[in-house]
Amino acid sequence: MALISDNNELLDEAYFRIFLESTEEYIQYIEEHLLDLEKDPDNQKNIREIFRCIHSIKGDSGLLGLKRVEKITHEMENILDHIREGRLSITSDILDLIFQGTEFVKCHVKNIVTGIEKKINDEDIVTALQSINPSDRRTDHVKIESHYINLNEINQEIGHKKNTPEIIPDTINYNKYLIFKLANQQCAIPIHYVQEVIDIVQFTKVPYVEDYIEGVINLRGYIIPVIDLYKRCNLPQLESIPQNILIINNNKNKIGLKLDDVYSVEELDKNNIYTSEQCFLGMDHQFVSGVIKQNEQLIFILKLDKIIDRGQQIIKNIS
Repeated sequence: MALISDNNELLDEAYFRIFLESTEEYIQYIEEHLLDLEKDPDNQKNIREIFRCIHSIKGDSGLLGLKRVEKITHEMENILDHIREGRLSITSDILDLIFQGTEFVKCHVKNIVTGIEKKINDEDIVTALQSINPSDRRTDHVKIESHYINLNEINQEIGHKKNTPEIIPDTINYNKYLIFKLANQQCAIPIHYVQEVIDIVQFTKVPYVEDYIEGVINLRGYIIPVIDLYKRCNLPQLESIPQNILIINNNKNKIGLKLDDVYSVEELDKNNIYTSEQCFLGMDHQFVSGVIKQNEQLIFILKLDKIIDRGQQIIKNIS
């Protein structure tokens, strides 16, 4: 079956399949959190999760040329941004509009999948969303089966030794990556940055930092700030509970990254890595350096320096 965008361009079926799976899941979470917001309108966590889901759908639909989906989610995102920043209060009318906008997104996606050219009149909902706050508007416009990997095996593959944690330059293999799960995507970080992988431990909160900084942990005498990759990469928090912390060793600065299951250590052919932003479906472009298809799965290679920049500043502050 040919999959056609609003611009009548043939869509890559692999990317579109990812879009369908992730959008279906995002919509489910949007609807669940909206129902929760009806009961507790001041719940900031629900507001953040709805915003992240809508932001992800907007970005993915824009990459695939689904202009009407992008337009509706853009307007919904604007309203939620006003709410997050305290410029707008949640009312039953606003929640109804977000529900309606979500229904129109579902209709557009179904329209494209079935190939039936059924006209969807969404101008009224777009106008209604725009009327909520016409000023100060923003102008920016695959499920993976979880499987357990023994951390001892991963750490042996990394080459971690507790007494000699520093990286020896002559032993670095720049084609090896640690593969892990994040928000139903497979992601990768160059293995030479990874010191070890540990189970989730209790954090000590740090005041006056961004919400994606979980806090700090004490690992064998080292005070290590921990970054929540979901929040840092603007991804919706799904039902899965983060299981592991990656300990990164970058210029002798140790930083933890909280994530889902760790999968494996693999060698990736850099010649097959695509760097075009059009390939970065489901991920915030500023945090991705490339994507590669391996074993029929897309693997997003994360831009580590961008992700951990704030963590390094915290290390300087507590040193």
